[in-house]
Amino acid sequence: MNITMKMTDAQDLIHLDKVFDMIFKENRNSLVAYKSKAELKTEFGNAQAGLLFIDGKLCGYSSFKIWQSCIEMMSLIVKKEFRNQGLGFQLRQFVLEKALKRFPEKMFLSLPNKNSINIVRKSGFVDLFKLALPLELRESCENCLEENDFPNCHCQALVFPSENQVYIQCLDYENLEDIDSLAKFYCEIWKESPWNEYFWEIESVKQDILAYRARENGVWLIAKFNGQIVGFMAYSFVNEELMKKIAGHDFLSSEFGNGQVAYSAELGIMQVKRLRGLGTALFTASIADMSAEGVSTILGRTKAPGMERILQTAGFYQMEVSHPNDPGRKYWKKTLSKQ
Repeated sequence: MNITMKMTDAQDLIHLDKVFDMIFKENRNSLVAYKSKAELKTEFGNAQAGLLFIDGKLCGYSSFKIWQSCIEMMSLIVKKEFRNQGLGFQLRQFVLEKALKRFPEKMFLSLPNKNSINIVRKSGFVDLFKLALPLELRESCENCLEENDFPNCHCQALVFPSENQVYIQCLDYENLEDIDSLAKFYCEIWKESPWNEYFWEIESVKQDILAYRARENGVWLIAKFNGQIVGFMAYSFVNEELMKKIAGHDFLSSEFGNGQVAYSAELGIMQVKRLRGLGTALFTASIADMSAEGVSTILGRTKAPGMERILQTAGFYQMEVSHPNDPGRKYWKKTLSKQ
């Protein structure tokens, strides 16, 4: 069996109809996104597709799309009779390596389905928090049959952890290495001004992190850079009793009874990564998640000027309520419109 692979050029337009037929067949089975012949022609001419030949016959196709914010690894198709032989992985790797060389500064994303996700993971991609996807990719879901189900649609969101790229993940509570790294980072962050909190201990913070599993919709988002955690965001649903325990008083009780309330508990960014939009990105992703889960009111508190700016930009307003043991730490509120 003679296997060859190549990136497309204008001469490969002779294969366009066959590739279109392959895509059309898989699209009917909801396995790949539809592409018009015009889109394929552009892809072929710009060397954005890879072709797999076995004994001279076209048997596979994979491609990537160039967005302003990123590169999206897209379709992967191998003819049925040649599947389960590792050819799909070989083709995807071939196309990925070519794209990485052409666009080393870009973030690489993939939105695989259940049939291709293992190949994508094998290529080195890791989970990405789906609501942290660039807006232009979100808007591309417009014609998808599951558009109204986002983010609970069949696609997964994965990112290739390229050097010097920041990406956001949802903390896996089974990933003890990430939990340990997060706890250490957390303890260091709160030593800084204006908090000056030197009392945090790694083991107790680990337990606090894991306690979010018991909270309704308890989430920790983590931002990574070169494999290192450089930011975090924590939030969850709260009821009146839990909020009273968090706040140390019942001054916020009037916020309950008119829909689901959530509490944005934690936001921390490594000092060298501040003022670069990472805090806003984490906060924006968390608001999108809470909105998708039907939250009507979000509460938070801070005394840090940087966090206050993020809250104001996100549409929060400062309440006349503060922490009883720290009057400078004011509470903030945002009301979400119903979807």
